Amino acid sequence: MRKAIEFVGIITILVVIFSACDADNTDEGVKSGALLKINGLPGSGNFTVFVFNSGTDISSYAAAIGAFNSGNYQAVGEFSSGNVFEMYAWNGTERAGGWTGSGGFPVILLNSSGSITDAENPMYRHATVVFSNGNAEVHFNIFTAAVQNEDTVPQIGVTVSIEQIIDGTPLPFGSIRISRTGTGFPVTETVSVNASGFDNNIIWEVAGVGHFANETVIGHGSSFTLNAADIRYNSLGGHTLVLTVRKDGMRYQRVIPFTIMQ
Repeated sequence: MRKAIEFVGIITILVVIFSACDADNTDEGVKSGALLKINGLPGSGNFTVFVFNSGTDISSYAAAIGAFNSGNYQAVGEFSSGNVFEMYAWNGTERAGGWTGSGGFPVILLNSSGSITDAENPMYRHATVVFSNGNAEVHFNIFTAAVQNEDTVPQIGVTVSIEQIIDGTPLPFGSIRISRTGTGFPVTETVSVNASGFDNNIIWEVAGVGHFANETVIGHGSSFTLNAADIRYNSLGGHTLVLTVRKDGMRYQRVIPFTIMQ
């Protein structure tokens, strides 16, 4: 399955052609008979579709983040194959059968491998899509990117030492704080480790929340960027970044706390 993410504040475009599609897809007992086809969907990216309640403002990066935080999306489109998404109703915590909505709805096309600042490969794209019994067919070019403004609090940078990982030396901070809105704290914060002191395989892990509760966000290499705009784990409150390293054949882990602020 593919999913994705990133966005630039602009005007929502309303143009769509719907087509009724007949399907009977079953996943763990939850059926979806409705399909969203996005012609021209890029072959690279990890895409998921979110359908919000009518009238929800998703026309900018800040508005999109606010809409996700409110949790008022009523359907989720999960990538099936090619350019097709299977549409499921969402009850706030999980899928609740096939979605059969009709009319124009605000839709976010999320690319979890996209950027929050690069409009060429954004994490968030938005459009108004017209559905008929949960079915629709549109072109990728109706979606507008929404990205974060650059005038937010800058990162301070956090580096974890070998001693802090292996010997349990206290970290020089209580909890890394990042903010969804960039108010008082940066939206992103990069955590680094001196890779030269360890074997090659360095792994970073953050547990997903909400729709992504069964997923783990994984990074590799000498650094990992925590992102308060990443809806896979950006619920308000405390979280943990788990760092796993190997040195001289021994495996070590360090739990790094971080907090998502509004």
